[in-house]
Amino acid sequence: MKRLLWLAVLLAGAPAPRAQQAEEEPPPSAEARPPETGEDAAERQPAAQAEPEPEEAPPPAKARPAEDAKPRGPMSLSDAKVNFATVVENFILEKSPKGYLPLKDASRRIWRLELETVHAKPMRKLKSNVFTSCASMRAGRDALDVDFTVDFGGEHWRVTQTHIHKVNGKPLFKYEGARRVRLP
Repeated sequence: MKRLLWLAVLLAGAPAPRAQQAEEEPPPSAEARPPETGEDAAERQPAAQAEPEPEEAPPPAKARPAEDAKPRGPMSLSDAKVNFATVVENFILEKSPKGYLPLKDASRRIWRLELETVHAKPMRKLKSNVFTSCASMRAGRDALDVDFTVDFGGEHWRVTQTHIHKVNGKPLFKYEGARRVRLP
C-alpha cells in the first residue's frame, strides 16, 4: 500500500509526505553518539530539553501549465509493463476507495468488479505511449477479463478505456492488430 501511495504522490507531482520522510531517515539520537571524554565533557553542562518544533505542512503542489511540462520520449514496451499495474490499481482506487470497479458492459449491465491480478503479458502497443493489457477481475462467482488502455504520454499517466474482454472464459471480442473485433 505504501508503494501505491508513494507512486500516487510522485504522479501527482506533490512533495513526499513528512511521515514517510521521517521513516526513511531517522534523526540522530543522543544514544547513537559516542560518550564525550576529557575537558570538553567537563566544561559542557547538560542541555535543557528543547521543545520540539511544530511540523510545517508541506507546501501545496505547484500547478504547472501544459507548455512548461517537459515532454517525455516514447515509452518502451518493457517500461510500460513495469508501470502498467500501478496505473490500473490507482485508477480502480480513484473510482472506488473500497477497490471495486463499476463497469458497464454492452448490454448495459453494471458489473461491480474486484481486481485479482493485472497481466503484463500479452501487452499491445496501440500507438506511441498508448498500451493495452488485461486484468483478471471477479464479480461474485463470475470471472471476467477486462482490457485496460493506458496513455503514458503527457504529465499524468491515465487509463483512457476499459473493455470487458471475457465473461467466464467466453471472449466477447478479439484483436486484429490494434483493432478490436466484436464476436457474435
